[in-house]
Amino acid sequence: MEINTETAVCVCQHIKAYFRQCTDTETADWGEPCVDCKYALETCKFDWLTHLKPLFEETGIAIRLGRAGHSDK
Repeated sequence: MEINTETAVCVCQHIKAYFRQCTDTETADWGEPCVDCKYALETCKFDWLTHLKPLFEETGIAIRLGRAGHSDK
């Protein structure tokens, strides 16, 4: 599987942010990794899922963006 530079940067930004959030015992913030990303405004438009979804599908790794039984009503 090949990924482009923008996707590689996206993955690394998210891993970096989640590692920091975890070590600081913070709740994961999906938006934080995009704050200083050079692609966010230019080409990505903050659509991180477009970049990460193919990686999850290819690797068979599933993520859920919400918790079972949790509602955002």
